[in-house]
Amino acid sequence: MKLRWSFLFLLFFSAGLFVTVQGQALQGISGHSENGAIEGLEVPPYRDRLMDLANVLQPAETEILKGKMIFLQLATTTQLAILIIPDLKGQVLENYSLRVANTWKLGRCDINNGVLLLVAVKDRATRIETGLGLEFILTDETCKQIIEKEIIPFFRAGDFYRGLDSGVTSITKILTSSQEYKDLYSRPCTCAVETGSKPNE
Repeated sequence: MKLRWSFLFLLFFSAGLFVTVQGQALQGISGHSENGAIEGLEVPPYRDRLMDLANVLQPAETEILKGKMIFLQLATTTQLAILIIPDLKGQVLENYSLRVANTWKLGRCDINNGVLLLVAVKDRATRIETGLGLEFILTDETCKQIIEKEIIPFFRAGDFYRGLDSGVTSITKILTSSQEYKDLYSRPCTCAVETGSKPNE
């Protein structure tokens, strides 16, 4: 999954204060580098499109969200993954989210249309990473608005399911309503068949 940069949002629930910090351009496997230590917080193997490692969702809620994410992929070929972790263990959110996205390699390789929504519960932080093929539609400002208006209000109330559901719904509406994006993902896939640790979906 090739990434450029997105926005980092630290959510200070107790104070009701939201601080927006613009992510920096990074270099690495997918054109990004990562600064800072990485010890103590490994990237989990990709096992499902929604991985709730903090146990903040009920099983029924997880299944509903996964169903909506499957619909998005079937409708637009966009692979959306959600990772919820207890905390960052001192890591920088933008660096860790890039490590996850680079490791999981979300989206079609020919148009780089993967999306990662990462939530660190105890750090009260969330971030959206988008593939380069989506940067013209899921712009930095658009991701900022999704997080601030669709996700944060529910997170502040302690309702992670409704926040994630609102975010997934917003992303789906944007991507399914764009004719320009439809023209892109409707093209035949030119990716060679790849073998790896990520399960087939």
